[in-house]
Amino acid sequence: MTLTQRVEVIADCMNNSFMLRISYKKIDGGRIVVRIVEPYEMKEENGKMFLYAYDKRGIKETIKSFLLNNILSTYKQRIKFKPRNF
Repeated sequence: MTLTQRVEVIADCMNNSFMLRISYKKIDGGRIVVRIVEPYEMKEENGKMFLYAYDKRGIKETIKSFLLNNILSTYKQRIKFKPRNF
């Protein structure tokens, strides 16, 4: 899956409020994790592109940033989410 294909899946999920499953290589240590998130925004910061998504997994449900280049795969889920107001 190319970066362009991953971005297309992310954009589709954001625009249509579908949950998104990502495989992600963590920045600190390189461990690969899988997350199912509510995608909200792709944004450039300091020359790097990030996905901002609400992650309901873990102790603290919160918005997290994912470095786009570290997202290894993206899968549109059949589950829709209700967009949150931040």
